[in-house]
Amino acid sequence: MEWFNTFGLIYIVVIMIPNIVFAIKCKDGFENKWNNPLYYSFYFIPV
Repeated sequence: MEWFNTFGLIYIVVIMIPNIVFAIKCKDGFENKWNNPLYYSFYFIPV
């Protein structure tokens, strides 16, 4: 498996550790209080 980048995988796992810990501690997640209609209108316009 020459295409498999071991160091890249380790790097991704290391930077994902805070997200994994948050997901384990807060199983309900969080409420997204950020609401910007202009952003959403540009976000959903297909390019």
